[in-house]
Amino acid sequence: MVVDVTAIEIATNDKGYRISLQGSSNADFSDTIEELAGVELGAAEVLNGDQDNTVGRYIVPVRTERNGTVWPYVRVYTEVAGTIASGINCTALLEK
Repeated sequence: MVVDVTAIEIATNDKGYRISLQGSSNADFSDTIEELAGVELGAAEVLNGDQDNTVGRYIVPVRTERNGTVWPYVRVYTEVAGTIASGINCTALLEK
């Protein structure tokens, strides 16, 4: 999964974003949802490192199979935490 971030708000040091690729056996994602891969972005204070994330390209290895189950439907899901004013602008796509 390629995530291109064009804007990310981290000014107050409490902002975190998790961008995930989720899989499901249902096209409408009504149930049986599995997280296949993800990346956490944001301020260093809410991450497990000491660097703020900035705009740029983030490449996340992913497979649509987990523990012998192939998930035929996928979507990108973003979780946001902290006091958000403008948030994050990004696009995500699957590439070989």
